[in-house]
Amino acid sequence: MGCQAGLGGLKICYASLTLETLKIAIADNNQRATISELIDYDDFCGIYDNKNQHSHMQEITVQELKALQDAKADFQLIDVREPHEYDICEIGGELIPMAEVPFNVDKISRDKQVIVHCRSGKRSGDIIHWLEKNQQFTNLYNLKGGILAWAKEIDTSMPAY
Repeated sequence: MGCQAGLGGLKICYASLTLETLKIAIADNNQRATISELIDYDDFCGIYDNKNQHSHMQEITVQELKALQDAKADFQLIDVREPHEYDICEIGGELIPMAEVPFNVDKISRDKQVIVHCRSGKRSGDIIHWLEKNQQFTNLYNLKGGILAWAKEIDTSMPAY
């Protein structure tokens, strides 16, 4: 018996002893979906340039945060650093490490101002972007400069790591 690829996705098998042929339909493995438009590569890979990254994100300075704390304003402060970083220094925020935020969305208030911070403002900015995009939050503020700015401008005795 001999087999040979035919046209149109058919495989033709021929049995020479019985003079029989058999046609088998074979799916074309090279057939691909038609590409109709390009994807946003930066969005797909999570790459943002500094000019456009979180450009619409609300921010708060460490001086504004200190004023809110001193006024005993009603807001939520969330620290998205890791526990070992929190052990070095903290400013009274609720610790929800960045990787655990998607599993703790219910702990984040939707009814009042929520200030999110990390060491420098990058991780908190990333998690705010995720929460706004995927969980439709509109009340989140990134602490500009993070806890490093707090250590530099508010509490100079705080360790900067």
